[in-house]
Amino acid sequence: MHINIIKVFIFVMMLSSPVTGTELLINTLEEPPGSFTKNSGELTGISVDVVKEIQKRLGNTDSIKVLPWARTYQNVLKHPNVVAFTATRTKERENKFHWITKITRSRYAFFIRTGDQISITKIDDAKKLEAVGVMRSSVWEQHLKSKGFTNLDMVATHELNVKKLLAKRIPAIYFASAALLKVCSDNGLDYSKIYPIASTRTVEAYLIMSKNGTSMKQVNQWTQAAQEMKKDGTFESIAKKWVELLKHSSFESHYLEGALNLWQKKLNSQ
Repeated sequence: MHINIIKVFIFVMMLSSPVTGTELLINTLEEPPGSFTKNSGELTGISVDVVKEIQKRLGNTDSIKVLPWARTYQNVLKHPNVVAFTATRTKERENKFHWITKITRSRYAFFIRTGDQISITKIDDAKKLEAVGVMRSSVWEQHLKSKGFTNLDMVATHELNVKKLLAKRIPAIYFASAALLKVCSDNGLDYSKIYPIASTRTVEAYLIMSKNGTSMKQVNQWTQAAQEMKKDGTFESIAKKWVELLKHSSFESHYLEGALNLWQKKLNSQ
C-alpha cells in the first residue's frame, strides 16, 4: 500500500513540474539592442525580454549566460538542449537549428570614418579595400566570405572592431547599423565619427534551439509559447517599449509584422 501511495505521489509531482523539465543552456552575446549588460550589471534588451517572457510562461528558471558569439555558436551547433539568441537566419544556417521565433530585422552596411574618401557603389568595391573589419564567426563574416572576400580583419567583439576603425587601423567595418549605434553609446565611442556608405541587405534575427539531441517536445513548447506571445499582443508591447527606449539613444526603429525593425533612415540598399 505504501509503495503504491509513493508511486502516485511521484506521478502527481511529475505532472505538476515545469513543462521544460530538462535543464537548458541558454546563451546570448553582447549585441545591443537585442541583449546587452547595463553598467549596473543587469542583462537587458528586447531579445532578453522575449526570452524571459517565454521562460515565465513555461516555468523555466535556467539562467541566461553571456558568451562570445563563437562559443555560443559552437554550443548550439554541437550540443543538445541549447537555446541561443539572436541568430541571423540565412540559407547556410537554415537546416542547422530550430528557428523558434523572429525578434528583429536590421540592415547590414559598410561603415567608414566620417570624412574618409571611400566610395562603395556595389558590394564588390569593398573587396579592393586594404581590410574590412568583422566579428569572428558572425553572420557578417560568413556573408562576406560567401561573396568571395579575402580581405577580412576578424576580431572577437564588436567593440574592438569599432575601435580599430576609429584608430585608423582598418578603413571600413561591416556591421548592422542600429547595433553599431548602441555599441558606440555603451563604450563611450563617438558615433558621429563613423559614416555608413552602403547598405547591402535586410536580415532577420531569431531565437534558436539546437538540433543535435534536443527533443521536439522541448522545441514545440518554446515555439508555441513564442507564437502565443505574438497572438496575444505581448510581443508587440515589448517591441513598442523598446522603440521608445531606443529613441533616447538616437535609434530609429518601429514594430512591424512580428518584429522590431532597426535601421537608420536614408540608408540606401545596394
